[in-house]
Amino acid sequence: MLNVFRSFLTITLLICSTACASSSSSEDESLIAHRFRVKGHDFSSRVEEVCSNPMVVSLDFSSVKLSNEDLEIVFNALVEREKRLAGIPHCTIELIDLRRGTFDETGFLMFLDHLQHGKKEGGKDIYPDVRETVLKIGLSLNDDFIEQMEKAAPSTFAGGLQIIQ
Repeated sequence: MLNVFRSFLTITLLICSTACASSSSSEDESLIAHRFRVKGHDFSSRVEEVCSNPMVVSLDFSSVKLSNEDLEIVFNALVEREKRLAGIPHCTIELIDLRRGTFDETGFLMFLDHLQHGKKEGGKDIYPDVRETVLKIGLSLNDDFIEQMEKAAPSTFAGGLQIIQ
């Protein structure tokens, strides 16, 4: 079951990559894959700035050891992206690479819970658009953890979020 799940997620990632390549060749605009190399003291503002770019399709944190608290920063930046780009044509973020993170299962489940429930601002809920997004993580995807993830964010997974190891 787990191998089938991993194979499905790998195929999904390949399809997303092909879709990105074809959309960039059919349009005259460049899509952006941003790689964070260091965390630094201004990490929060840099993540928010990158997320506010409507052409960003990939966030690569694989060179940065993200903690549970850093996942909160990523979530808040995704919320800010939705606020800033509301009503403006923009790309969906198709890949978020978190595989080098030092966060634990509890922190990642909290991140998924945030994606599921959004953030209340100004009397309304704002949900990051993670439909069709692939999250690449370094945590072990055993059956129990997969079940916990699906319980933490059922609507988010129903919307197309995929997680690969």
